[in-house]
Order: sequence, then structure tokens, then C-alpha cells
Amino acid sequence: QPEVGSDFTVTAPINYGSGILAYNWSASLQGRTLTGKGNAPDKQTAGPFNIGTPGSYTVTWSITWNGGSLTCPPTIINVGQQPYLKVYGNDVAVGSASNASCTPDNSQATILALGDQKGGSYTGSSSQLGVFALGQIASFFSAGQQAGNPPAAPTGLTFGNYGLSGAVVGYGGLSGMRHCLTDYFSDAVGTQTPKSGAPGIFLNGLTQGLQYYQAPDSTPFYVNSSQNLGSGQKVALVVNGDVHIANNIVYGPYGSVASMPSLYLIVRGNIYIDSSVTQLSGVYIAQPDSKGQGGTIYTCSNASAPVQVGQLFQQCNQQLTINGAFIAQNVKFLRTYSTKNLSQVNEGYGSTHAAEVFKASPQMYLSLPDALQKPGAGSTYDSITSLPPIL
Repeated sequence: QPEVGSDFTVTAPINYGSGILAYNWSASLQGRTLTGKGNAPDKQTAGPFNIGTPGSYTVTWSITWNGGSLTCPPTIINVGQQPYLKVYGNDVAVGSASNASCTPDNSQATILALGDQKGGSYTGSSSQLGVFALGQIASFFSAGQQAGNPPAAPTGLTFGNYGLSGAVVGYGGLSGMRHCLTDYFSDAVGTQTPKSGAPGIFLNGLTQGLQYYQAPDSTPFYVNSSQNLGSGQKVALVVNGDVHIANNIVYGPYGSVASMPSLYLIVRGNIYIDSSVTQLSGVYIAQPDSKGQGGTIYTCSNASAPVQVGQLFQQCNQQLTINGAFIAQNVKFLRTYSTKNLSQVNEGYGSTHAAEVFKASPQMYLSLPDALQKPGAGSTYDSITSLPPIL
């Protein structure tokens, strides 16, 4: 499928029953007609074409020869946007095992995104820092802002074994490393019993202490925020079941590390982010339930289900910015905002074209809710300083 705003060509085979037939051809697309000559049987390529608006377009081929002419059945070309995501200030790790033996499943631990090579540089989906994957990495590069200096994109900070295709083709993957995933849900709730009967909760007004709820049987537990999380709000919200995030969740102003707000949403089920949401602050964790169901974060949904494929362009065409992190068995990036053709080399965290943008925030480290801090774990952070080497 051609990308909107990018050059592409169209090709057609020209067949002939026996011998060689000299002919003239024409190819028409969006009011532009290209012509040439050929000797059948052969094939012809016309272009480049460039279309700036997503949609379905018709290509018409015609040929003429001494004594005859033919107009071929029209071919439909779908020109679409190719959205991409950016991660800043933190690594991307895929394939942490959570079972008792910490055995990775390489077949599922994959990163499938949309990156692109422009000359000797790379644009589109990337992490500013490291990328770890137990399985395949497709079109997602590391060292996204190294400006050509080692370690450079696409694999300068990609940790894994590259298989037979080499380090650059496909951008890496097939890591042999093993690292276990924390069972955030069990660590948080222990043997506690969840509150039941509530359809959802407003975050405003919640303060210290674990908030543990049972989601309704038929619909997700909704999480709403009518205003910013204020100074001193450190919310640990745990839900057994699916969750629907109904609107933006943003941290308000604060005057010190002690009053820095934070949110950890830990779900045993799926997290559905409403299509109207454009900003999220905090750490969002989705784990499978006891039957292995759930554990997926959908970045564009209609309450209890992801937006259908045929409606993604219309309903999900807004940028989503996450000031924090996602931790999940699967993340489905469904925003259709902009396209990778507009991505820039060494694109900064102020990207106006990435469909999803992750910015690691200090609250992740400096203001962990008290309910999630383990006894005897040592002193709390006062500050974070990053020194080389950066992985």
C-alpha cells in the first residue's frame, strides 16, 4: 500500500499468445497519464506518482498495436497513512517472561512497527535509548537521536541476536537474554479482597493508600479524571478486570519532590483508552488474568472494545502523548495520526507527527505511591542523574 505523500509506481504485465507484439501503452491515475512503448510479452512500470490524500484510487492501463486496442480492467490502489510511534527517555523491552520458570516465548515477543530508511539515516518508529526483544523486531530502531554518532541507528542500542539476515535488515531481534517480569498485581494486592459493585472511579480526591476494585462482569471498570491530579496525590489503583480510560489523565503543578503526584494503574485484564484521550500521565500495567486472558493495552477504543479497522482513520486520528510508561503482555498501537513520511531524522520529543509519543517522566522514580513501596527496600530517590554509558 503506497504511503500518502510518497512517490510510488504501478506495474502491469502485458501478455501475448505467441511471438512478439510491438505496442504502445498508457497508464492513467488521478488525471495524470504516462505513455511508452513495449514488446509483449513483458511488463511495464509507470510513475512515479504521488498522492497527498488518503483514499482509494483507480489506475487504468490501455494498449494499442497495429490493428487493435485494449483497455485493461481498472486496478484499485489504496493510498493510506502509515502512523509511527516514538519513545523518549527510556528503553523498550519486549519478551520478559512472567511464568515460574522464567521461560521466554520468542514467537510472541515481537516489535512490529513502521520505520523507514532515508539515505543513510532512519526515520519513523524508534526508541531514543535501548531496545530489547526476545523475538523479531520489524522496522523499529534504537539510538533514535544519536545524530549519526556511535552507537547509531538502527541497531546501535538494540540488544539481541540478529539471525541470518544481519544486524540491519529488519532492525534486529531474536535476543537470547532472559529477564523475568514482575507480577505487579499480586505484589500490590496480596490476599486483599477487592471492592465490588462500583462501575468506575474518579481519580480526583484519591490520595495515599491502595485502591483495589473488582470490575463489573459485563463492562470495563471506567477510570475518569475531571481535573488534573494535584499536589501530593500518589494514587495506586488496582483493578481485577478490564478498564476503560474515559478521558485525559494529567499531573498538575507541585512544589517539591514530596508533593509530586503519581499514578500507577495496575489491571488484571485489558486497558481500553478512549479515542478522545490525547494525554496520559503515569504508569499503566495490564496483566493476563488467571485463565491467561487479557493483558493488552489498546491505544484507541470505544469503551469496551478497540475501534474496528474500518473506523480507525476516522475515530483515532489524534496524537496520544504518554508521560510515563506502558507495561503489558501486548500493546496495540491504533492511533492513525499523521504518517511516517513526515518523520524527521533525529526527531525530538516535541514530535508533532508521531501517532503515539512516550516521554519517561521523573514521577516514575521519584514519587512511587507508598502502597507500592516494599518494606525494607531502602531509601527513596531524591534525584536521578544519567551518566554514560547510556543503555
